[in-house]
Formats: sequence, C-alpha cells, structure tokens
Amino acid sequence: MARALLRQSAVLGVLRVEEPPRFAALEACATAPSFSPAEAWPGPGGRDAARAALAAALGAEVTSVPPGRLLALLGQALKWQQHTGALPPGEAFDLFRGAPPPLRATQDAPPMGAALRAGAGRGA
Repeated sequence: MARALLRQSAVLGVLRVEEPPRFAALEACATAPSFSPAEAWPGPGGRDAARAALAAALGAEVTSVPPGRLLALLGQALKWQQHTGALPPGEAFDLFRGAPPPLRATQDAPPMGAALRAGAGRGA
C-alpha cells in the first residue's frame, strides 16, 4: 500500500522531483522488510522529540479562538446555505448527520400484548 501511494500520489510525485533525498528515504522505509523506529526518527529523543518539535512549530502558527466562534460559524454557514437554496428555509437540519432529521411517528403503536388482550375479551 505504501509503495502504491509513493508511485501514484501527485503530491509525492512532486516530492520525488523537488526533494529526491527525502523521497528516497520514504521509499526505503516503504520497501524495508521491517519497521525500524531508529531509522524513522533519527537523533536524540526519537519519536517523542519529533512530535514535541512539531507541536511547538504548530503552536506558534495556530491561534486560539473563543469557544462560541465555532457555533457562530456554523450558524453563518447554515444561513448561507438557506440563502443559496442548498438548504430549504424552515426545515430542521441535523448537523451531525448532514441531513434532515429522521421522521418520527406521531403516535406510538400499542404494545403487542395489548392488542391480543383486547381481542380476547370480545368472546373469542
């Protein structure tokens, strides 16, 4: 699977052209008979140090936002979809399923035993 991704992915094709040493390292990992963490994460600290460095780099780029901002963005997105006609106005919409909520019966059916008891009292 890894070799197929290396050969067929457009992004990895760009990596092959622009940074041949990095692509060769990926290809060596993909064709190796077994995985070696020391080869994947060279240097002191290994995987944990690499993750910490990545988290620090991302932390400098990502800003925090107030918790209510996501709800405001969802509300704006729904209003826009209603405005463009993608979401009919006045209809309920389930954000988690990405569809209108399932229809529910207005009345519950009586329990099966109740129907049998009602029929037995009629002189059956």
